[in-house]
Amino acid sequence: IGKYTGKIVPAFHLPLQSGSNKILSLMNRTYTRERFVEIAEALRSKIPGITLSTDVIVGFPGETDEDFADTIDILRRVRFDTVFAFNYSPRKGTPAAEMDGILEPGIKESRMNSLLSMQDEISLERNLPYVGRTLRVLVDSISKRGDLGTYTGRTMSNKLVHFASDDIKVGEFVDIEITEARAFELIGIIKK
Repeated sequence: IGKYTGKIVPAFHLPLQSGSNKILSLMNRTYTRERFVEIAEALRSKIPGITLSTDVIVGFPGETDEDFADTIDILRRVRFDTVFAFNYSPRKGTPAAEMDGILEPGIKESRMNSLLSMQDEISLERNLPYVGRTLRVLVDSISKRGDLGTYTGRTMSNKLVHFASDDIKVGEFVDIEITEARAFELIGIIKK
């Protein structure tokens, strides 16, 4: 990773899939857990305020408790802002669908609950430092929450922000003072 020039937004999606080298190999991934962490650390050191998101597949065929613990270890070390986690489900015609070691749904569910619970804490921890800051937000929609006059937007680092207004248009940039942090969103008010 070279020098950051500020010409791209400080948000990267790095699909981990699994923190286990054994499972990564079974998935035909060409990277290791060690290389993945090196890349994440390099991005964090080179790009101030970067947010990182990832994908994780829970319960890939043959995944042991130790393999799942390796995934949890990577999530704890990298501290992603957002994790998109999915339970493995067989896809007809793929090599994985023919593999031994298909896990019981209850095991996958238990692991998923554990992962999501931990990630909620990490996501909240990553969002708390934004409280009290003013962020430039691109208004992208009227909130689906049903609150009249509540809008949703994204920061340059792809953080989801909700705020109230009575005269904003989708597509505008606004400055929002963040008043509250939650695991998956920030709440704020328009800075006049």
